[in-house]
Order: sequence, then structure tokens, then C-alpha cells
Amino acid sequence: MWVVLLSIPSVANATRWQDLSDFERQTVERVLASRQLVVEPNPDGKTIQDMLIDTREVFEEEDGFVTILNVLHTTTQDEVLLREMLLKPGDVYDHARIADTERNLRNPFLRSIVVILPVQRQNAPSLDTVDLLVVTRDVWSLRANTNFQTTGSALNFLSMSLSENNLAGLNKGAALTFLLQQATMDFGARYEDPRLVGSRHTFIVDSAIILNRTSFEAEGAYGGFSFGVPLYSRDTRWGYSVGFAARQETFRDYVGTTIRTFDAPSTLEKEQLDRMYDWFGMSGSVIGQRAFGTDIRHVIRFGIGFSFSDPSLPDNFSAGKQATEDFRRYVMAKDEYSGYFLLGYDFFVHDYIELYDYDTFALSEEIRLGPSVSATATWASVALFRSDVNYLRLGGSVGYTFGIGDDALAYLSSGVSSRLEGSFGDTAISWSGGFVTPSWGGAGRLFGTTLGEYRFDNRRNAQVTLGGDSGLRGLQSRSLIGEHLLRANLEYRSTSFRLWVLRFGGVLFYDVGSAWDTGSDPQFFHTLGIGARVLILPLNRNVIRVDYGIPLNGDRVGFQHGVVTAGFEQAF
Repeated sequence: MWVVLLSIPSVANATRWQDLSDFERQTVERVLASRQLVVEPNPDGKTIQDMLIDTREVFEEEDGFVTILNVLHTTTQDEVLLREMLLKPGDVYDHARIADTERNLRNPFLRSIVVILPVQRQNAPSLDTVDLLVVTRDVWSLRANTNFQTTGSALNFLSMSLSENNLAGLNKGAALTFLLQQATMDFGARYEDPRLVGSRHTFIVDSAIILNRTSFEAEGAYGGFSFGVPLYSRDTRWGYSVGFAARQETFRDYVGTTIRTFDAPSTLEKEQLDRMYDWFGMSGSVIGQRAFGTDIRHVIRFGIGFSFSDPSLPDNFSAGKQATEDFRRYVMAKDEYSGYFLLGYDFFVHDYIELYDYDTFALSEEIRLGPSVSATATWASVALFRSDVNYLRLGGSVGYTFGIGDDALAYLSSGVSSRLEGSFGDTAISWSGGFVTPSWGGAGRLFGTTLGEYRFDNRRNAQVTLGGDSGLRGLQSRSLIGEHLLRANLEYRSTSFRLWVLRFGGVLFYDVGSAWDTGSDPQFFHTLGIGARVLILPLNRNVIRVDYGIPLNGDRVGFQHGVVTAGFEQAF
């Protein structure tokens, strides 16, 4: 087995081969050897002659006896992958379009590996043409998909679905869904088609009924659909989306395993009212997109939409008149119908860095670099759309991600939003920043992040929660609640070691954060902990996370008061 790599003027292509992980490289080298191919070191300017598709089975020979399970899985059909290629035979090789194709094909529910390389046949190289080798490895598509999050004894949610994510190898998905939350359980169905009847149109529809976990009585339901054409490549100029969603439910504000209570500030009594109420909402929109540029992208968004929110007190609510008014004012969502025009603008550049041992193990991960700008204005009109009120909502964000060498990065971003309704109100300022160090001699990386939100004239009762379910490990889920938020995390993530089809890694972390209301001082809680990460490569690109956080201050301090949190994907 051998691959010819010369001194390469095609820097992008050279970097792509050199940046493959050992796991990806072994798979690609196996394909090159079996097909008697070598990597073309100088593809720029050459004409593409042929597309060579090689879809690997879920389990390879080195995985042992489980390869027998491959008979139960239908691999992605060649024509499905060919349809996604942004270059065709007869086109001139273009690394940027190859990178866009890889980006479009990466889907953690369909594939663990996506690599596209220019190649030549060992015994018959060409000076003017080049072939494209597309190597993918499917993940198991017929399965019981599971996602969960626990914090101590609180099961924040457990979602399960009996799904086929790759129907007949066509990359279409259908599922029966189940969602278990602290007070309810949802039963539903979902269908997703990213290439409706072979076109670029996407279609998603889902619906579910919500049952109370104790009484098994129906509490609500939800459903919706989306349809449109995304901006799937840097050459795409037009896109659009149509969407609708409706939901009826009982809202409950949990802290750990109990419902948070509310004491009306305008009364002398201690009511201790459960923070729960009924809510019905609908929303819909028709949005168009017009893109300009290729490597430097400007996108104009425009369209119309509506939203409807109708909160109500539960039948068993019991409180005095003043306490009820306070509950409506400080706890419940606002009752409002809005029809609106939307105009938005986005700016970013197609520049990426590839990292390993970032959010997963053994697989390449792309992060977009450079500046990003987004601005949106929505205008609700009584006269045109019969909205309850006239208002203008303005929002925007700006950020920059810096590549540090070819193995590290740092980022900063900030945003602001406000609503003009007579005067400006519901103003929110947000910010975030972070860094990822280079890999320390193959021993792992250090990650740091900070984020914050601050609100002015909070007319719509917007609040945030913080706890073990949202980056402050060592506290119960949703332990802190308030209008404002500040959080920071420092985490060491190790590289992984392989055992059969599994990869294992570990983390050490320090978290700090606070959530508070206007008029009160923030109280910061500090936690320290250790965690484990497991990746099951044939099933998913996302790691399973288990962390043990120890509170360092507050009412419950020390190892004996630590809290276990678990779920899929990294904590931040």
C-alpha cells in the first residue's frame, strides 16, 4: 500500500490529506490500495474525468464479529452521493467546491467519514485529467436514537425514536418519537426529506401528543412543517423557506426535581405559587434569501410572518386578585398576536480550520473563521396584519473567529436586540468569547469560554436559567434564574484511546456563573469536576458525556454534595 505525495503547490489539497486523522487515513488508504489509485498532488487546472464512489460499511474487518450486522444495513446509494457533488465530469477541479460538498455530506446521523480527494490510476496517470474519489462511511441508520440529560437525580429530558435515518440508502428519514420530560411525555412521528423528489427542496414534518406522566391525560400537542431550498453552496444565489408550527402545553418551571415557586411582591403574604401555566402558540413565516459573492458572502433575507401567544391560568390556580396580577406580570408569557415584515442581512467568509479532538474524537471538524455580521428588523403592523400593536424589533450581532496557526482558535462575539413600541424596551445585550489551545503533544487541549446576557426594561418577563443542565456543572438543573446571566468555563479535554469500536477520553473542568434580577447583586457559584467521554463510531459522531461537578461555595459544599450530569455532546 503506497501513496505518492510530492512537493505540492496545491496547498489546500495537500493540507486536506495531511490533516486526516489516523482513523480517516487508514480508511482512505485501504480504498486507494484496493482500487490501485494514488493521490494527485497537483489537481488545480485539470479536468475531472470520473467520479469514484466508495461507501464503506458501518463495521469494517477490524471490528471483528459484528461485521455480520452489516447485512441489516443498506449503505447509501452511489447516485445519492453523486447528486450532492457540486462538480461534475468535465468541470475543472475546484478545491472550494469540493470542500462545500464535504460540508454538505457531513451528517452525524448518516456518516462518520466524508473525504473527497483528487486521484490518478497507478498505472495510467494523466497530465490533463483527474478523477475524484469520494470515500464515506455510513453510521447505523436503523436504530433507537437516544438523547438525554440528567443532573443529579433530575432527568431533564429523555428523547427516544425508532427511526430509519437512511431509508433504502436514499438519505431520507422517518421516525416514531418519544420525549420524556419531568412532568410530561410526548408521543409523535417525524419525516425528513433533504432532497424532495430529487430536487434541492427540503421537507420536514412532525407532530406529537403531550401526556401527563402521572395521570396519562392529554395536556397538549404540537406539530409543524418546513419546506424550502437552502443556500447549499457558495455559488447558490437564491433560497427560501416556508414554515409553520403550533403548540399547546402546560409550562412548568423546574429547579432540580421540584417546581419553582413565586411570591407576589405586591402582597404581604407568602403565597408560594407554583410557576406553571397553560400556553398555546402558533407561528409561521415565508422567508426569501438572496446571496451575493462566493468566498465573501452577503445574504439579504426578506419575508413576512406571524406569531401568536395565548397564556392562561391553570384551572386549579388559586390566589388573591393582587397576587394573580403579579403572577401574570412577572411569570406568564405575554398575550399577543403579531403579523410582521422581516428584513435581514448576513455577512461571512468561506474560510475554515480543521481540528481534531475538538467536540468529538478521531474525526475532522470544520470551524468557520473570520468575521460574521447579522442584522434583522421585524415590523409588526396593526393596519396591514391586524397585529395587536405596532412595533419595530431590531437585532444584530457581530463576531470574529481567529485561527491561531493551523491547530487552535479564539473567538469573540456580541449582540443586541430591542423593541420599539412607543419607546425602546425589552433591550438585551449579549456577548461570548473563548479559545481552544493547540493539541499538547497529542495529550489533549484546553478550552475556555465565557458568555453573558444583560437586559434593560424587561417588559416581556424574559428570563434565563443556569445550572447543571446549562454549563454550571455541580448544581442541580435550572438552579439559578434571573434576567441577567454571566458564565465562564475552563476545561481540559484529553485525546482518546480506542477499544474495539469505542473511543474513550476524559475532561477536567472549572465552571463559574450567576443569574440574577435587576436590583439584586449577582452571586457567583464555583464548581470543579471531572468527566468521561465515549464515542461509538459506528453509531454517531457525537460523544456521550458524563460529568461529576463539586460545588465550591453556597449552601451545599464539597464532594458529598457533588452532582452527576450526563447527556450527548460536550457541555459547551
